[in-house]
Amino acid sequence: MNALVLIVISLPFFFYKLGQSSLVSWDEAWYAEIAKNINKTGNLFELYFNGSKYYDHPPFGFWMIALSQKIFGINEFGARAASAIFAIIAVIFLYLLGKEFFSKKVGFFSALALSSAPWFVYRARSGNLDIFLTALFVVTIYLAFKVANNKKYLLVFSLSLAFLFLTKTMVPFTIIPALIIIFFRSSLFGKKKVIII
Repeated sequence: MNALVLIVISLPFFFYKLGQSSLVSWDEAWYAEIAKNINKTGNLFELYFNGSKYYDHPPFGFWMIALSQKIFGINEFGARAASAIFAIIAVIFLYLLGKEFFSKKVGFFSALALSSAPWFVYRARSGNLDIFLTALFVVTIYLAFKVANNKKYLLVFSLSLAFLFLTKTMVPFTIIPALIIIFFRSSLFGKKKVIII
């Protein structure tokens, strides 16, 4: 129920008039163009901008923008909708993290704080890679704790981690120390539930 309330509260922050302003130079306009080229060529692995190959970032964020454009059209809304959807994913998984380790109230208010933080909202309404990165960090950390307690989450954790590594160049690798700590604590405490201290 709390997750549904968070979605309803967050929707206006992330989606209201999402497509009404022009794409911003440089990144937002570039990324929309790269995603448009994915839809045009059908090639998921060779990214193009302005007729040249693009190597600055891995492809996951561009795949999401391209999928959004496929669903919503090659327009401002289509270029930004994937970010808004991933912002909601980040909010929900932050709620789940807070609920898992503290209480429903902590999870709810943490997620509410994130969904109303100005910089987060700004990025959630932009066709950029930052929200994909943020959401995948939160999801991967949550799933790492789940895997530490129950191996049935291993596949979905692995997918989340792979997508995180495919989102930006070097930043995703900063998650490795946290994962080492989570899994090291798990091996120390065996089947006991791994919690944050």
